[in-house]
Amino acid sequence: SLGKPEYARFQYRLEGFDGIWHDAGNERVIRFYDLQPGSYRFHVRAIGTDGRFVETPASVSMVVHPLYWQTLWFRVLCVGGLMAVAAFTVWRIQQGRIRRQAEKLREQEARTQLEAQLQQAQKMEAIGRLAGGIAHDFNNLLTTVSGNAELLQLELAPKSIQHEIATDISTAAGRARDLISQILTFSRQRPVERHAVDLVPVLREALHLLRSGIPAMIEVHAELPETLPPILADVAQIQRVVMNLGTNAAHAVGSSQGRILIRAEDTNTDNGAHPPSVRPGRYVRLTVEDNGPGMDDQTLKRIFDPFFTTKEVGKGTGLGLSVVHGIVEAHDGFIKVQSQPDDGTTFQIYFPVTTQSATPPSAPPPAPRSGDGETIVLVDDEEVVLKVTRAMLEKLGYAVDAYSDSAAMLEAFSATPQRYRLLITDFAMPRLDGVELARRVWSLQPGFPIILYTGYGGSITPEEALKMGFVQLLAKPFTLHSLADALTEALAAEPAGR
Repeated sequence: SLGKPEYARFQYRLEGFDGIWHDAGNERVIRFYDLQPGSYRFHVRAIGTDGRFVETPASVSMVVHPLYWQTLWFRVLCVGGLMAVAAFTVWRIQQGRIRRQAEKLREQEARTQLEAQLQQAQKMEAIGRLAGGIAHDFNNLLTTVSGNAELLQLELAPKSIQHEIATDISTAAGRARDLISQILTFSRQRPVERHAVDLVPVLREALHLLRSGIPAMIEVHAELPETLPPILADVAQIQRVVMNLGTNAAHAVGSSQGRILIRAEDTNTDNGAHPPSVRPGRYVRLTVEDNGPGMDDQTLKRIFDPFFTTKEVGKGTGLGLSVVHGIVEAHDGFIKVQSQPDDGTTFQIYFPVTTQSATPPSAPPPAPRSGDGETIVLVDDEEVVLKVTRAMLEKLGYAVDAYSDSAAMLEAFSATPQRYRLLITDFAMPRLDGVELARRVWSLQPGFPIILYTGYGGSITPEEALKMGFVQLLAKPFTLHSLADALTEALAAEPAGR
């Protein structure tokens, strides 16, 4: 504060602010605003009325301390905070972009996978339609070939060249029959009949067949427990899986010294080490491992494609693994494959365990018997099939009335139904098919035994045939032995009193 006697006036200046002397005027209190933090020196002097300095100027030192937001540490903190916020914002933006890119990539991968699955499904559907379409005609041709070959074998001397030729024809027909069966299996045109079974005896039998069909220099080692939990399975198809995988492994090993390991064990899929689509639970795992040359990633992607093979021309159909894949899917299982070039291949097949008890092995069927001259009526619109089936029936000791026209057969039957002991009819025929013909025969003679035979692989199952009233369902092409078995069982099931 500045006092103002009558004889003097005051001036002041703030060194460190502007250094200029200011006239205090009438002010008694000097105030400074917006002073920056720092050291200052305040000077005051008095001037008399005559304009002379009255006394030596007085001064005082002062320090303006900064407020907290004016301190260096706060500014550094603010700058650091701003940089951190900016960095976090940039990071979040980048993370968002990365996440969107990842989602887009996942969507593209999922779309690509779905498109591949759709193409595979369409391919399987197309091949399935093709297989179902040609199965009937092809099986009719095979019935003629295999039937005539068997009849020739019976007529020729066992060690003659002609007998050997007939045997080769019969073997080739059997392989063709298996080929059609595999096509129908992987295209799901053939139904799966599953029962609760213990896999161990099934695998032992399949291993016995496998060992006899692969080179002796390849060691087949099995690690099988005494028993396994039951699974719902078609025994014949499980054996086909083992045979196909074992044969594929033997082809991979080649002519060199090799080793095939087949292992079966109880396992659990609750550990999350399997694809998300796999239902958690208890499974029986079948492992087939070889020490062959292995496969690269490109080959692995195609191994289950139908007709894809890495073998030389004439040494493989490309259906073995496709059939395995179809069978495993039909059994509600899944497959894992591990392979590296020069490091062998391992197939792991998982079958879900069932709570049902394993079905005990059925008693062996009675030995087929020859006929005693019983008259059988045979109906087939294919003349060549009709001819060979008639010859096979006569060879078995039956009298046969054969018709290629189902209407003509029905007319003959209605005239003398007591003449016949059994009817064998084809499934697909013009005018009257096998099912409609059977209904009309039963309307004339209730309970009359009828065998339905067909070249359509999976169009009708044995259970469906039994529900309709047929005593047997016989699939073309059939052998003389299977025909004899069907006749024996059908006549044994004939109602008493006929």
